[in-house]
Amino acid sequence: MKRAILLSAFLLSQFGTSQLLKTNGQKIVNDKGENIQLRGLGLGGWMLQEGYMLKTADFADSQYKIKQKIAELIGEDGMNEFYKAYLKNGITKQDIVFLKKQDSTRSGFRCIIICILYRLKRNR
Repeated sequence: MKRAILLSAFLLSQFGTSQLLKTNGQKIVNDKGENIQLRGLGLGGWMLQEGYMLKTADFADSQYKIKQKIAELIGEDGMNEFYKAYLKNGITKQDIVFLKKQDSTRSGFRCIIICILYRLKRNR
């Protein structure tokens, strides 16, 4: 239900009309039955690092183990500073605007998939 609401809000902001999407077999269609192609990009690993993504699975396979290894290298304070800078500079609003733009060199993405770690919060 939450996904449908978010997707509807996205479509409203993109196309000026509210369209509910649904599946028809393996296709995504709008309320008129027209095929919809969602061009998207997954930002997995930005807010939640996992060993298989970072190629650290042999020695640190989960977020907390990766953080432990960083703390071993640069200390707890250094690790905290690293993550502050990492989250501030990893993906910015300008990056999202860039991904949305469509021109001869970029396809323009309609959706972005992120993995959010519940323990993270961004202080503004």
